[in-house]
Amino acid sequence: MLRQSRLQAWLWYEVPNKYVTDEVGYKEHLSVTAASLLDELGLNRYAAICRSQATAEVHAAFDDSDSARRQRTS
Repeated sequence: MLRQSRLQAWLWYEVPNKYVTDEVGYKEHLSVTAASLLDELGLNRYAAICRSQATAEVHAAFDDSDSARRQRTS
């Protein structure tokens, strides 16, 4: 069973921390892909979470943090 809290945990914690890659925009790509799948399943409320400003802001914060960490170690 899909729950909003589980989707948010995946989007906001697992995607930025467990799917680490050098691919630019991978977090957005995963979010958009998940949203498309959820739309196809008729789970529009969950798809909206994937596309939400909150999700984009969380991902941007992780990107900023990663960028700052790379600058400190350079």
